[in-house]
Amino acid sequence: MIVRGLWYSIVLLCGGAVTGGCAEPMLTTLTPGRHVTLFSRLSPDKATPVQLEADRTVREISEFLGLATPEGQAQVMLFNSARAFRAFVERECPQQSGAGAACFQRGDTFVVALHDHWSSSETLKFLRHELSHYVIASHFYDIPPWIDEGLAQFFEMGTPYGRAHPACLGPLAAQLRRERQGVLSHLVAARPGTRLSREEYDQAWGLTHFLLKRPGAGPASVRRYLEQARSDKDALDLFRAVFGQGPSDMESAWRAHVLSLSAQDKSR
Repeated sequence: MIVRGLWYSIVLLCGGAVTGGCAEPMLTTLTPGRHVTLFSRLSPDKATPVQLEADRTVREISEFLGLATPEGQAQVMLFNSARAFRAFVERECPQQSGAGAACFQRGDTFVVALHDHWSSSETLKFLRHELSHYVIASHFYDIPPWIDEGLAQFFEMGTPYGRAHPACLGPLAAQLRRERQGVLSHLVAARPGTRLSREEYDQAWGLTHFLLKRPGAGPASVRRYLEQARSDKDALDLFRAVFGQGPSDMESAWRAHVLSLSAQDKSR
């Protein structure tokens, strides 16, 4: 979810330091790129691969969805501790305090904030997730939370796109085995700005994966949905108009898709 239209007190000094009254160590390494500038405390040899992954992610997500790469550059703030990250987000974008990573807009600039995790692959997963929000928000505004978070979880897995998300698939399959029909209509009807529950995050990934892999749908249909989605439109009618079925009509096929992925995963 992107927070827009607020004034933030970040000051970017020569050399890339990030200040603003925070006692945390400054981000002293600036690594510029074509689409993303990385601010971190990494040594240059460690910062460069992260910046290149960020640039590549922006480019590949844009190409996958058939979008132009965003104009301008995003600023990625990579903190070396969760404490420093939380202090930054609580001060600069309190609406996203408590999140594991954040993406927000400051004037004409998008800012992505995150911290180092227990492994570099986990850190890059968070980076790809937030850059997905950035790419989508650069083109679309006021979109439903299921497609925003669904795409972010789809893309955070990295290329080749379309792999099952292990953190979503197991819990979602278990949820579908115990719950009756009617899940999708509630999910799709959620208005822009609504915070999804953990179960709804898993559903959003599953629905997005289904639509992107479904014959006759795919990235072009998802892009058309994003182009037309607005809070002043009936969410269920729009979904039906773009995808050819309402969410309740495709729920059985969606459930079968998720459970098939789960069975394939268990057989490996």
